[in-house]
Amino acid sequence: MRLPGVPHRGPTHTVWFVGAVGVATGFAGALIGWNAGLLEAILLGSFTFLIGAGTVISHIAADALTPAGVRPFAPRNETKYTYSVARVANPLANYALLAIGFVAAAGAVGLATRLTAAIGF
Repeated sequence: MRLPGVPHRGPTHTVWFVGAVGVATGFAGALIGWNAGLLEAILLGSFTFLIGAGTVISHIAADALTPAGVRPFAPRNETKYTYSVARVANPLANYALLAIGFVAAAGAVGLATRLTAAIGF
C-alpha cells in the first residue's frame, strides 16, 4: 500500500519506524493485559511489542532481498543494504515469502492463544 507523501522504502523502512511500531503495539498489548494484572500486562505488552516490531523487520528484510535494497538507518546513515536475491516481480520469490508469512502468522496466533490462556484471559 502506498501512503500519500511517503515514499516506499522511505521512513517506514527504518529502525526508527520499527521502534515506533513496537512501542505502539506493546503499549496497546499492555493496556489490554492490564485488567488481568501487572504481570499479565508486562507479558502481553512484551509479546505485542515483538509482534509489531517483528512484522516491520520482516518486511524490511524482504525488501532487502531485492536489488533496490533498503536504507534502514536513514536519515543518520544512508548506506543501502541489498542481497539482490530476487527482483520484486519474481512470482516464485513472492509466493515463497507469502508462505513464510502465513506460517509466521499462524505461529503468532498459536503463541498468542497459549499466552492468553496461560494468563487466564
